Amino acid sequence: MGGDTSNGRTPASVQRNRVCASWCCALLLLASSLSGCDGSAQDAKEQRPQRARDASPAKDAAVAASRPACAPRKAEGEPGVRFHHVHFNTTDPLADLRFFETFFGAESVELCRDEDDTTSATLATRTERGYFLYTKVDEAPDPTLNTYLEHVGWIHPDPNSELQRLVMQGAPRFPVGRGQCDTAFSGTMACNNYWFYLMAPSGAKIEVARGPGPAARGFGHVHMVMGTDFEFFAQATGGALRNKAIGLVNHTDVAIEESNLDGEMVVETRGKPIDHLGYSTTDLDAERQRILDAGLEIAEETSFKPEYGFRSFFMKSPQGIWIEMVEDSPFDAAP
Repeated sequence: MGGDTSNGRTPASVQRNRVCASWCCALLLLASSLSGCDGSAQDAKEQRPQRARDASPAKDAAVAASRPACAPRKAEGEPGVRFHHVHFNTTDPLADLRFFETFFGAESVELCRDEDDTTSATLATRTERGYFLYTKVDEAPDPTLNTYLEHVGWIHPDPNSELQRLVMQGAPRFPVGRGQCDTAFSGTMACNNYWFYLMAPSGAKIEVARGPGPAARGFGHVHMVMGTDFEFFAQATGGALRNKAIGLVNHTDVAIEESNLDGEMVVETRGKPIDHLGYSTTDLDAERQRILDAGLEIAEETSFKPEYGFRSFFMKSPQGIWIEMVEDSPFDAAP
């Protein structure tokens, strides 16, 4: 995967399954020294990642010095391919975790915990319809918009009021240009009363807009540049991607023409702020064989990723968008 991953050191005295809704709540829980963590979670709860037990801003309590070696995650459920995650490169995973929790209410969870070192865990952002995973890199990834995967987006029915709320909270706006208008950057009005962009600590472009659906609210789309080979994505997902959507996660290319890439050195997504997209299956070996039978190529062969607790392999679209197929239970998506 490259680089270190987002790893959390969390006190054993904080109850494993306690969920809190904000960073402030996490600090209060920590201060009250809750106890009773005996590691005996019920089987029905094992697959849902637990809320980060110490979600405080203290880096020494949230970023471990080494990668965890997680046990393999259970891969149970109906066959088929589903949306699983967006993977970011960042110099400060904790800052990105805080960004999505503070501004979008997307909770930070423990994706998996080290089998032997119980203070070491991989943290992830849990959105309504997939995880956000992070790789810690030494140098900030180049934020130039020169790939066919442009940004990820949240759906909100009233972008103007949402912009005002985020401005009051100090959310960093994306610079003017490439779809970002002056009024959105200044924080006064969404572009055409429809959309605006923020910038995550990783440098990734994050949209808030009224659409496109089918999701009505929350994390709802990954935005491609026109010219993206959607037939590849349909084949890679075994037909799960239909009408440019898989589940409620739209893979839209509306309004972003290839001319936006004119004058740019177009590169693959690997190493960029948005590194790749992830899809899941409960039978990775069968899915790999199906993909080979369909005439697609495996760009990176199957291996176990101990920092995430799953096996996976990689493919690459003709336009250089990397996608990862992971072996995991279906994400418990919101309607």
